[in-house]
Amino acid sequence: MLVREAVAAGTINVGIHATVMRHASISSIRAPRSIEVSPEDVARGYVELGEPIELSIRTNAPEGVLIGFSLKSVAVHAAILEGEAGKLNLSRFGATLPVVKQGVGLQTQIVRLRARLELSEAAVPGTISFPIVMFVAPN
Repeated sequence: MLVREAVAAGTINVGIHATVMRHASISSIRAPRSIEVSPEDVARGYVELGEPIELSIRTNAPEGVLIGFSLKSVAVHAAILEGEAGKLNLSRFGATLPVVKQGVGLQTQIVRLRARLELSEAAVPGTISFPIVMFVAPN
């Protein structure tokens, strides 16, 4: 039907198409700002964090997200991260952890990861900044 005929008949059909962009962000991170490395830690070769790292992930991606990790400290050469989402061996080259989305639509979910920081030969007793950088992307 032509527009003029549709208006005369009192009916108009309109087609609408919308695309919702996939979104993923970290709305908060709970992790220590710094870590005390003791002489015993250096001798043992690692530091276990007392509390899990907690990320608050906000996404609408039905396939879930990938959380990316990288190291930014000469004192730490690797880390083992473990939680409900799985276990990850983080090296200097970085690593990603797939996380399945919970719920429908834009939701926030909490990811908790226990961490063991593997110390490098350059590690000395003292205080180091939190050595892990985290980012997120839709899967």
